[in-house]
Amino acid sequence: MDLRTWVDDNLIKYAGASDPTTIDFVLATAKSAKSSEQLQQKLSDFLDGTPADIQALSSGLFIKLAKPSGSAATNGATRSETATKSSKKKYALLEMEDNADGLARNK
Repeated sequence: MDLRTWVDDNLIKYAGASDPTTIDFVLATAKSAKSSEQLQQKLSDFLDGTPADIQALSSGLFIKLAKPSGSAATNGATRSETATKSSKKKYALLEMEDNADGLARNK
């Protein structure tokens, strides 16, 4: 079962309804949460379920997102570590000198 289907099923179970926008919101919120408690707090402001239901949804979703993907698990890196490594860029400063017009140009 893919993650979207799991979230959809659990929203119907715990909140009584689900739609694609709500699923996207829950997934985005879960990906930005630092802990299942933080996710529970964010979702409790949005969902009308009981605290126990929202806690069950938050814990389950946080656990599912914390598992490394198949290819990343084989080389020991998690998805977030892989994304961080690939998104790093290097920058360098260029030396510049002023010309007679007051504009800078590269050497």
